[in-house]
Amino acid sequence: MIAKHFKSLLIAKEALKSGKDPMNYLSTKSVYAANKYKEQAKRFEEKELIKRIQELAQLDVDAKVGKIDLQIGIEKWIAQ
Repeated sequence: MIAKHFKSLLIAKEALKSGKDPMNYLSTKSVYAANKYKEQAKRFEEKELIKRIQELAQLDVDAKVGKIDLQIGIEKWIAQ
């Protein structure tokens, strides 16, 4: 869910950057949710969102191959 949220923020950021309506690209039909994504996306740099998504993807891989417990990994990632 955390990775999906950051992905939606990145989609909203890209849409705003290109002058398009994020509602067309987000997986939600809720105007309220789309507006929240737009507001939150403005607080992040694009590079930061990409970095966070990559970190979460690596955490997912590490958890699946047994390198780290997923709950501990997520808690550690949040505490950064």
